[in-house]
Amino acid sequence: MDYTEKVLEYFRNPKNMGRIENADGIGKVGNPVCLYPDEKIILKDGIIPISQIEEGIYVFTHKGNCEKVLKLYKRFYKGKILILKNKIGEIKLTPDHILFGIKIPEGDKYKRTKWKKELMPGWYHASQLKKGDIIAYPILKEKVENEYVKSDDWFDEDYFFTPLRKIEEINYSGPVYNIEVENAHSFVSEGFTLHNCGDVMWIYIKVGKNEKGEEIIEDIKFETFGCAAAIATSSVVTELAKGKTLKEAEKISNKDVVEFLGGLPPIKKHCSLLAEEGLKAAIEDYYRKNERKR
Repeated sequence: MDYTEKVLEYFRNPKNMGRIENADGIGKVGNPVCLYPDEKIILKDGIIPISQIEEGIYVFTHKGNCEKVLKLYKRFYKGKILILKNKIGEIKLTPDHILFGIKIPEGDKYKRTKWKKELMPGWYHASQLKKGDIIAYPILKEKVENEYVKSDDWFDEDYFFTPLRKIEEINYSGPVYNIEVENAHSFVSEGFTLHNCGDVMWIYIKVGKNEKGEEIIEDIKFETFGCAAAIATSSVVTELAKGKTLKEAEKISNKDVVEFLGGLPPIKKHCSLLAEEGLKAAIEDYYRKNERKR
């Protein structure tokens, strides 16, 4: 992931991290992304359900190499689960989970594999994909053999490309899982390549007054479960808001956060929006607790 030096600086040395006890306002935003408990994950030395993965083991990543699992996350989920299928496997996951592949543009031109090969793969939410879009799967020779290749599949040096054959939706209530993977922040199932980013952010504010009697953000802290961009944007939004009046803080936008950091990769722009929403949610919570309107 191509991060600016400022993003990396705020990720490695975040400001205002932590919790304010008895905070005047708390904003919680985000949507952690997860898999169905029995989804099989490809390890360095085997295949096991995600629910059985332990910290310290090595899994294959979107780069085709192996990296260490830093943490296994489990939570209760009630809602829609998508079932995606291609010719080498299927997966059950929450709709916002991010997959590596190619979203095919409209038009007859892209019905031909020749032109599909000109498109660059990227990361997409599962809910953004449709039947016929392409999944990019890293070359793992023991799992993907040349015999799979037909007219709508192809290989390059690093990936096997194959279309989504079917997308279904079911209702689900029960445990779901995710893992944090060192360096690559991705992992591989039996037929899909997944990003492990599912950011959740808490913003805590303490409100005081300045010499003019205006309400200001006297103190602000954050707790974030997420990637480098999520932590960096959380830290920056707290710095931008600290000492500001509530009305000034409400005007802080995701664009302000991105500019401060010198830019974010396109797939990480949502992190800056999350930071903006977290701050506004904390201010709104303060008004609600005090039975006041903005």
